[in-house]
Amino acid sequence: MSRHENSRLGERIAHERELRTAEKAAFEHEREVRILYDQHERELRTANEAAVEKARTAHDEVIEVRLQNLNHFAERMEQLQTTYLPIARFERDHAALVERYEREYKALFERHLRDIEILSTKIGEQESVTVRQDSSAEATKELLALTRVSTEALNTNRRWLIGLAIATLISLAGLAMTLFQLLEHQGTI
Repeated sequence: MSRHENSRLGERIAHERELRTAEKAAFEHEREVRILYDQHERELRTANEAAVEKARTAHDEVIEVRLQNLNHFAERMEQLQTTYLPIARFERDHAALVERYEREYKALFERHLRDIEILSTKIGEQESVTVRQDSSAEATKELLALTRVSTEALNTNRRWLIGLAIATLISLAGLAMTLFQLLEHQGTI
């Protein structure tokens, strides 16, 4: 081998050593980068888990507050249901009450008529005299007076029921407004 070949061989060997040293340094650098990457990934995963747990806790607190508000609202609704009547029930009960008053008024009127007839008969029997036209006119006047009183009482009761219905409707409207405001405040509407 010639000198020139020897020097070239030496250069190649030196170059090969440099390449192997650079490769070793590259592998070492890559290993360090991977260690740093793994550490960074662990830190990110830990930070992500902490953020998720914090968000879950905040969400649970919001849900708990909403649940408490809804429980309070449900308690208020139960109290209001014992205080107020639904419109359908009021109308049904009102119709039944009007019908009962009319039945009782009619029965009372018929009973008064029968009582007047019985009294007239008894008076006629006791006096052994036929009831004259004048006493029939007086009985009729008394009957008309009783009828007027009963009619006035029925009209007063009807006015009272209409007033009660209006007051109930106003109360229900106020309740509906309060309910709407509460739902609006909670953000459900």
